[in-house]
Amino acid sequence: MGGGGVSAENLTTSLRVGDTNVDEQYKNIVSFNTSSIPDGATITAATLRLVRGTISGTSPFTTHGPCVADIHSSGFGGSTAFAFADWQAAATANSVVTLSAPAANGSASQGTLSAAGLAAISKTGTTQLRPYCTLGDNDDLGFDYIGFYPGENATQANRPQLIVTYQ
Repeated sequence: MGGGGVSAENLTTSLRVGDTNVDEQYKNIVSFNTSSIPDGATITAATLRLVRGTISGTSPFTTHGPCVADIHSSGFGGSTAFAFADWQAAATANSVVTLSAPAANGSASQGTLSAAGLAAISKTGTTQLRPYCTLGDNDDLGFDYIGFYPGENATQANRPQLIVTYQ
């Protein structure tokens, strides 16, 4: 099993899940402003949707176990500003969604949030999700990751989405 490490990579072109060529796990964090949900609303469903932009090596969806996401009701590490500690920070709830394997570049990976995930969606600010594969690496010393489009992508339909239904 590979060790952990933190890298200050510029991943504005790709949010990665899988592992690196030194068997370090890729995780990422997506933030959503969910403050427009009315305070008195009951959240009945939510779906996390990420669009695949690239793949390197073997799809981690076949070698690294399920791709899941943890959730935080405000920000991992106590702030919505990203910090290295966010990748180890406690979540409001763990493994609240399991993402489907995207078949090709341009196709979506998505999953429905569990009851614990729905309860953790903030109605007053930011909700963050931290997708990753449950097996940190596959010990092959090769890149095996899927890169999803980030929020900075020029095409709005490619950006991460948290689709929330409430009444």
